[in-house]
Amino acid sequence: MKSKKYVFILFAVLILALTACGDTEPDPDVTVYVAGGYMDGGKAIPCYWEDGVITSLDILPDGASNVGVVGMAVSEGNIYMAARFNFGIGTKDKPYYWKIGDITPTPLDIPDEADNSYVFGITAQGENAYMSGNYRPDSDPGSYLTACYWKNGEKFGLELPAGATNSIAHYIAVQGEDIYVFGEYWKPGGHSFCYWVNDVITDLAYPAGADSVNPTGFAVEGNKVCISGYYQVGEGKDAENFPFYWENGTIRTLSLPAGYKSTIAEGITVQKGTVYICGYYSNDSEDGDDITSIYWKNDKINKIAVPEGALWTWTNGIAVNGSTVYIIGGFVDDENNTINWLWENGTITILEAPLGAKNPYTSSIVLVRK
Repeated sequence: MKSKKYVFILFAVLILALTACGDTEPDPDVTVYVAGGYMDGGKAIPCYWEDGVITSLDILPDGASNVGVVGMAVSEGNIYMAARFNFGIGTKDKPYYWKIGDITPTPLDIPDEADNSYVFGITAQGENAYMSGNYRPDSDPGSYLTACYWKNGEKFGLELPAGATNSIAHYIAVQGEDIYVFGEYWKPGGHSFCYWVNDVITDLAYPAGADSVNPTGFAVEGNKVCISGYYQVGEGKDAENFPFYWENGTIRTLSLPAGYKSTIAEGITVQKGTVYICGYYSNDSEDGDDITSIYWKNDKINKIAVPEGALWTWTNGIAVNGSTVYIIGGFVDDENNTINWLWENGTITILEAPLGAKNPYTSSIVLVRK
């Protein structure tokens, strides 16, 4: 299972609704779902793991040559997944979603003449599936990327400030009657990250000194809206990355590990007001950068031990059930194989891919009470 070195962009969003138990009660039993995919003989295969057991999905639309699974959501016993499909050189990327058991995926509503269109996030509530993304109305060079969200495939626009040009909706969450979307937009002379609550927009400030900002996760609990990310200071080989998150628009910096060189925050969830963020950091070693996976619980750093032989490691998403923390990620071994794992309070489970699979990846994790 040889693979090249890949950088995984995670457009992984977790919306976890588990009723909290008393301190003396055991954590509720949950089923752990992880979305992802792999390559098989040049064909991209979407898949998911249920309590560590993989299910491969033969669901590509006719003519599709590539797929990027962005995530999954589970509600009312239904499992939903969303992905971007590519149909070959010279064709347009198109967004789809499906419910496990469907024979073919459902295309998300976009204009007939739309250029490349993308889905980035997914959640579900009741019997409804919600996705976030963007589309370009047509292939005219003067047209702009347009942020939107979909409910059961039907497209809805998002209000933008006057003068806005390109816009993207990265993540989505639903809580009761309220729809939360995180994204960004550009306008002449400026750029802003933002989030919408029922189409009311809130702009987000950059951290002081940041040359660039990379958002990586989205979580909503009660009246708390949190977005994880990291920002870069400097350029090239001298650049450093610093982890942080926004909480209701306020920037919260995260503690840095001892001896860090660069630190990344990759995913976020909130339980009973406590903020959990997964990530990784690098520091200098005799053999080059030494990369270690970690998570923060209310800014306290916890290291994640991975199997021996891992050359470097990363995290992709985090979920919490009572006192149990679940994190998905991966590592590259000494034979340059990509290995995916699920970490549960210190116990590592390898998420096996089929024999011969290439470049397996995970994109999101969801917990469902049994």
